[in-house]
Amino acid sequence: DIPKSDIIDLVHTVDRHTLTIEILAKTAQRQRTEIASLKQAIQKDLKANIYIPHSGNKIERVTSYISSIFNLSKLSEDEVGLLKQFVCLPAVFHEYHLLKELIQSANDDGEDTFSERLEALVEKGWLLRLQDRDSYKIHLIIAEVVKKQKPIVLSEVKNLIDSVTDKLRINQARDNPVDKFPWVPFGNALLTNFPKSDDADIAVLQNNLALVLKDLGDYQGAKTLLEKALRSDEKNFGADHPTTAIRYSN
Repeated sequence: DIPKSDIIDLVHTVDRHTLTIEILAKTAQRQRTEIASLKQAIQKDLKANIYIPHSGNKIERVTSYISSIFNLSKLSEDEVGLLKQFVCLPAVFHEYHLLKELIQSANDDGEDTFSERLEALVEKGWLLRLQDRDSYKIHLIIAEVVKKQKPIVLSEVKNLIDSVTDKLRINQARDNPVDKFPWVPFGNALLTNFPKSDDADIAVLQNNLALVLKDLGDYQGAKTLLEKALRSDEKNFGADHPTTAIRYSN
């Protein structure tokens, strides 16, 4: 028997994605799989060897089956690009005006096109929408599928990186650091997708997020990010560059 608290945690891990919950439940029953393995089912493409009533076929592995349903080849290039932006956002509902501000670049055709892409992805089942709040999100499970099928390249989400980096920037002369706290999850979500990057833009994001974490009292988190930013800047600019000097100072 799996403790109820572990089941709740597992359901939260898969973001209440009903198909995944059904597959994992049957896999746990058939394979006698431990809860820890179930929680890593998407990352590990867990062996299943099960049937579900509406599938019609044997499900060999969890992620492979879900990927066969959510096939990115059926989407346009612009739709895939928008999904990649969602993968780099916190896994919560985001209001339309915020999405437009963070994601839409100067090269986009306009608000109508951006809105149409969002609605198309909702209709095709890739995004969820809260009608009353005009808010959108991507399921964690679908986000994992997107990352496996189409790994995210930094240049594809540069506008989002720049937007979040700017939101986290603290102007000591006019900003209250507390106002920056809500943007911490956005910075963390982006950096999760580029854990080994030494790109200069990522270093600035790490630096800005670190200074906000310092004000939050997370000194170890701030130190870790600043050390990463410093290593990137030493590689990109050299030890004597003014940008590198700012990292040393921070």
